[in-house]
Amino acid sequence: MKVFKYILSAIFMVAVLWSCSDETFNDLDFVDSAEAPTNVEALFTITQDNTGLVSITPSAEGAVLFAIDFGDGSSSTSVKAGKKATHYYAEGTYTVAIVAKGITGLQTAYSKEIVVSFQTPEFGSDPVIENDAAKSKQVNVTVPDDTQFAMYFDAYFVENGVETILTANVGDTVSYTYADPGTYTIKVILKGGAIATTEYIVTDFVVTEILQPVASAPTQPNRVAADYISIFSDKYTNVADTDFNPYWWQTTIYTAFDLNGDAMLQYSNLNYQGIQIGSAQDVTEMETLHIDVWSATDNSIDFYPLPVGIASADEKYYTLDLVADQWNSFDIPLSYFTDLGLALDNIHQFKFVGSGTIFVDNIYFYKTASSVAKLPITFDVAEVNTFETFLGSSFEIASSPTDSSNPVGKITNYGAATSWGWEGVKLALDEWIDLSTKTSITLDFYNDGASHSVLLKLEDSTSTLDNNGNPTVIEEVSVAVSNTGWSTLTFDFTSGGNYDTVVIFVDGGSYVAGTYYFDNVMQP
Repeated sequence: MKVFKYILSAIFMVAVLWSCSDETFNDLDFVDSAEAPTNVEALFTITQDNTGLVSITPSAEGAVLFAIDFGDGSSSTSVKAGKKATHYYAEGTYTVAIVAKGITGLQTAYSKEIVVSFQTPEFGSDPVIENDAAKSKQVNVTVPDDTQFAMYFDAYFVENGVETILTANVGDTVSYTYADPGTYTIKVILKGGAIATTEYIVTDFVVTEILQPVASAPTQPNRVAADYISIFSDKYTNVADTDFNPYWWQTTIYTAFDLNGDAMLQYSNLNYQGIQIGSAQDVTEMETLHIDVWSATDNSIDFYPLPVGIASADEKYYTLDLVADQWNSFDIPLSYFTDLGLALDNIHQFKFVGSGTIFVDNIYFYKTASSVAKLPITFDVAEVNTFETFLGSSFEIASSPTDSSNPVGKITNYGAATSWGWEGVKLALDEWIDLSTKTSITLDFYNDGASHSVLLKLEDSTSTLDNNGNPTVIEEVSVAVSNTGWSTLTFDFTSGGNYDTVVIFVDGGSYVAGTYYFDNVMQP
């Protein structure tokens, strides 16, 4: 009787689950948004016994299965995500091909050349051991891809008597973060198929601690003046006469910090710290409070907006949870404070309460943009259409050389050798460009008669950055010009992708100096 009872219960539960989930099971929208696996790679290791037994451990984001072609004419195999394949090789050089497969069937290919040798491995260039430029106390170890008879390496890090071993392919990098700065011994062992291995040891490597930001906070979007009230930001017009270090009997040390021309607030030995706004601000029409904070340690800071005359018992704060060695950006809904009963019609101070050292940038209130940066770009709203410059160029919104009533973009190139011929301007858009159906972008360009190319580059700012800090998902199209006066240039793209940044090069690597104008950047 118990068995029969349990069977009926199980059938009832399955029926309920199926009924409740039927709508979900029939929803196949995820298929349309599915992406092929990304960041496909594999670790190759070999036993040190002259047998040629190689282990292949593939990995990827979004993959459930890997098809592996060993590259020696033998039968291929497949392994599930998180598993590895093993294969015996004779001595030689092979190209291993791996196909990562996602749950929807989308695939991404990857290949790597490996060397199987039973001779003692040899370093070419010395291993590169260096402190990370942006992450405090992180050491990166790279074995350059000029070794002989080697497949991979082990890097040994010892701290407080505890040894950590990290493994990577020759040509790749491993990273280890120490708990404390100081002098350490780091060992690298190069390995191939031979019984013998080769060591490289540094006995006095100094691990450094980064105590201040090495890069600026994220670039803030263009906004019209009616859409923000800025207290501290190089991007916007700030409330005048603000005191960033009023004396409130705090032990905090204030420093006006400058990073390559980018102004920041540094508060060291923090216990509490105030900011006295130049004049009380009614922020009831705003929607969000923004702040960027950098800290060398994981930390938490309480951040208070203070109305005039508020009693200490009625103060309200928002806790900023900080991740070390990076800019932490916060967009705090002002409803958070109003829900706690805080009045926003007379804000005249901010207060920080916490410990440690923090760097602060971009403190401002804002609301949903009344004007946004998007195509078409016509320069009718200056605040959202002001391009940023790089490598020496200059930009301003000026009158057209043929129509003083028409505002256009004006680019001045100086042809400086320090620009490597790549002076340019860029604009971060608030709305993405979709090239899936409209594949062309046009712009009106005023040339001075010089013969050169105009290069239009589109970027996905959310993609992985390269070593120069530029997005890696891009598309570029060049159009030659040689006329004098206005002409419409058409840039035909083929990727069908989505991009949120427009970059314009007048020179494109050719050291072109001069003044140029453009207008009406649009998808026709």
